Amino acid sequence: MVRKTALDHGFGQTYSQLIGELPTVPVIPVYINCATRPLGQPSRAFALGRAIGEELSYLDQRVLFIGSGGLSHSPPSLVSTVAGLSDAERLAMNAAGLEAAKDKIDPAWDQAFLRRIAEEPASLERLTSADIETAGVGAHEVRTWIAAVAAGNTPMEVIVYEPVREWITGMGAVASR
Repeated sequence: MVRKTALDHGFGQTYSQLIGELPTVPVIPVYINCATRPLGQPSRAFALGRAIGEELSYLDQRVLFIGSGGLSHSPPSLVSTVAGLSDAERLAMNAAGLEAAKDKIDPAWDQAFLRRIAEEPASLERLTSADIETAGVGAHEVRTWIAAVAAGNTPMEVIVYEPVREWITGMGAVASR
């Protein structure tokens, strides 16, 4: 069975903002489930990233590893486990939970995670799903960050961090030195 997977906003928007229109440069998208159970352990994302980085290190080219997604956040659409809602019911639920979701951003968690990337990236391999869950159901997206950091295997520095209430998430950027 062949399945087609669409590039979501986490990949498509990031790519277009950093590089331009597809396909400007060769791209290998790596999909990591960050939304629904069963979620892989962060150590698996780390191991996957490290394996990809080691394999691509043989190329005689510069390679950019990008992990994208919000930091701490709990979108109302992910908080509810109610199945079978109509589109209208789901939209109403999201609208009703929007203000509360803005208050679930955890800048302390976000900044500690970004510090780990910059100061002790190998510690990301020991991060657990439970560690991530404390930052909200949307924080599982940091698995993409973990894979990218492991793939690059180079010192990183925090460029910027800001809690963005309008987007109901903490946003940040790190880059290799």
